[in-house]
Amino acid sequence: MTEVSHRPAYSTGMIRSTLAAVPARLPVLAAKAITLVVVTVVVSVVSLGAAFLVSVPFLSDHDLVPALDDSLTWQAFGGMAYFFVVSA
Repeated sequence: MTEVSHRPAYSTGMIRSTLAAVPARLPVLAAKAITLVVVTVVVSVVSLGAAFLVSVPFLSDHDLVPALDDSLTWQAFGGMAYFFVVSA
């Protein structure tokens, strides 16, 4: 994911105008990192929600639907979102 977000700036030469506007590299790196984290969290939350909604009919046949009021369910969802952010 990081490669996908950084490659266009270097291949098109936009990194030169970015570094001309902000000569320090740390703010540019921080902005790219924050953008990557936000996009990854949004995509993972949407995909986890969609996966939950799609799997409920199949899991309800066997009484395996995770309870949304259970803290372990939210820990699993948060852990998966954290894993996606770390692996991005």
